[in-house]
Amino acid sequence: MNAILKDKSFQISIILTTIFIGTGIAFLFFGLVDYSWVLFGLLPIVLGVAIGTMKVRKYALWGAIITTIILLLAIYIPGLSGVICIIMAIGLIVPFIFLGYVIARLVKRYSLIKETNRLSVLVLPILPFLLMAPTEHFLKKDKEIVIEVKTEKILNYTPEQVFDAIKSVDTLDAEKPFLLKIDLPIPTKCILEKEEVGALRTCYFKAGR
Repeated sequence: MNAILKDKSFQISIILTTIFIGTGIAFLFFGLVDYSWVLFGLLPIVLGVAIGTMKVRKYALWGAIITTIILLLAIYIPGLSGVICIIMAIGLIVPFIFLGYVIARLVKRYSLIKETNRLSVLVLPILPFLLMAPTEHFLKKDKEIVIEVKTEKILNYTPEQVFDAIKSVDTLDAEKPFLLKIDLPIPTKCILEKEEVGALRTCYFKAGR
């Protein structure tokens, strides 16, 4: 373990991954990137390309993957994401890092890129992300659409009885399914603005409303 921690490739990959993934997290925090292919596809691929361009690569992939997982778990602390979302993100990002690494090695085989350990060169692959992230975010901002999702359950009561029972709920306390136990938003109560057609009903969750 001590040999791995002292390995140059491991150390450089940690720095690179912190820069790349840290930039993605910062963009997410400041609202400069969407939860899209740019964040979950492009960013890890260019990180993989940077790792694959390194001259010394003995433990580089391990350093990148371990650092990525640690950084993603860390975003749970400020509430940027929940546990289940982080687990799914790791499943998306890690394979794309490997894909970027393979792309870099294939390109190197044809001598189209030169290997280097200079950080100033290795960070250059992040430029497409820096350009695409805000571009996509602001172009999509005017084209946002609301997608309606509906679930249905048939109850042996009249519509009036059902509506009267659910229009306003002080406390929602019931057995939670598995996904709610691992940090999906949990509903706590619903409040009806006023009793008339078109009135707004606000439902409160542990992670927002």
